[in-house]
Amino acid sequence: MKLILSTIIFFSYLLSAQSQDFRAFATQYKPSKISFDLPSDVVDQIDQNNPSDIDIVAFNIIYLKQYLHHLKCCNQSYNLEGLFNDKTRVFLDAYVRHNNLVSQEGISSRAPYEIVINDPSLMKSRDLKKLVNCIQKEEKRIKKN
Repeated sequence: MKLILSTIIFFSYLLSAQSQDFRAFATQYKPSKISFDLPSDVVDQIDQNNPSDIDIVAFNIIYLKQYLHHLKCCNQSYNLEGLFNDKTRVFLDAYVRHNNLVSQEGISSRAPYEIVINDPSLMKSRDLKKLVNCIQKEEKRIKKN
């Protein structure tokens, strides 16, 4: 019994440490291209976890930062399915599974923004609220022009 309990505690600790690493990455993530630029250790971490075990706030921080970059650089959203290569595709697949997204025509980089603004639990995150406000400002700027 002690061995089982110790094993459970150990794996809980590992998941917590991975979650903290992922949150730190998300907080520091600065998109510089239209496509996602994700290091292999982050992709591996996503690949090795069940989507329900992934820090969904961190996941959305990355997606909202990418969408904000799309608005700032190019005044538009992009089809997410075209922004990943074979190695990083798992990042999109996990997000799609977690949010039950289905689309015949692709998934817009704006979709995570819509998910966040319509989910009160996600809108409790200060980081996500800040990104939502920045996105709203950019969308207003684009509509003006």
